[in-house]
Amino acid sequence: MGYQPDIPQYTLDFTGTPDEGLHLVMSSVTVAQWNEMLAAAVGGPITEETLKGNARVLELFAGAIVSWDLEDAQGSPVPATLDGVASQERSFISRLVTAWQKTLIGADNPLPDGSPAGGTSPEEASLQLAGASQSPPG
Repeated sequence: MGYQPDIPQYTLDFTGTPDEGLHLVMSSVTVAQWNEMLAAAVGGPITEETLKGNARVLELFAGAIVSWDLEDAQGSPVPATLDGVASQERSFISRLVTAWQKTLIGADNPLPDGSPAGGTSPEEASLQLAGASQSPPG
């Protein structure tokens, strides 16, 4: 039986933003999905490819929603689905996608005071991987 890593979930914090009060929990994405999102986010003229890329980002975003408490103008819950995402105002969803992407890469998420700067653990040092990255003599 192999190792199965946990899939991280991220609670996005909108404190101090126009969306303060929204509670949104997102899952992570695979490296392939992240690369798709990056490729789709590249700016430039709006082409059929740009539109397809944008649609893919929204699919990935909607697929990663774990929960939210979003309601429509009538007070009914908005489903945490692609249709629910598509029913929302563009700049609002853009802010949510941007917050999710920043959270995935750790932007604006500094270490708490007193956190160590890192370093090599004894376990990591015992792997002796440093020598593998040295250039061959030559």
